[in-house]
Amino acid sequence: MQAMAIILVVLGSYLVGSLPSAYWVGRARGINIFTVGSGNMGATNVARALGTKWGLFVAIVDVFKGWIAVWLAGQSGVDQAQVLAAIYVVLGHNWSVWVLSYTGRLRGGKGAATTIGSMIAFAPAELLLLMFTLAVLVLLITRWSSLAMLVSIIAGGLAILYLAATGTLAEAWLFHPIILLPITFHRYRGNISRLIQGDERKVGERVDPVNVS
Repeated sequence: MQAMAIILVVLGSYLVGSLPSAYWVGRARGINIFTVGSGNMGATNVARALGTKWGLFVAIVDVFKGWIAVWLAGQSGVDQAQVLAAIYVVLGHNWSVWVLSYTGRLRGGKGAATTIGSMIAFAPAELLLLMFTLAVLVLLITRWSSLAMLVSIIAGGLAILYLAATGTLAEAWLFHPIILLPITFHRYRGNISRLIQGDERKVGERVDPVNVS
């Protein structure tokens, strides 16, 4: 019974994470998000192509995906279910089976908003406040949303490692940053390269939408 519950948590979390909100919003507004700007299926790229309100909508949905997956897993009563949900919901967002069915490619976003959503479901309020404060400060100083997200998630991941290692969080939560931080660096590798070169787009810069073919 527990094995079946774990399978359902993993599969359900992955499918929830796979819901491609940015792709759907883009299609509804007449663009293919994969051919606009950075080509990333994320809120920032949507905001640059369609405006702030649509970017904010996508961000809220992506955060909610992370939160609801972990919350639902917590209702299962299965040990470590929330840890599995927090990991697999991000994997689903980054490599979406829905997008595979639409485009023939297993692709997705970078998982930052969904990772933060998963943290909202289990992390202490003080940690969430720290992550939010760091993100806002970096964004105000640099206007680089990618750097703000990276700094926030790295700080959050390191804090979770500490909290799990010291017993404030269950030891199983060690796997959350151990698995997701390398994935975050991998997904943001293009942004990191552009940040180093000084070519990264800043908040407020728009891109020309490309019509859906």
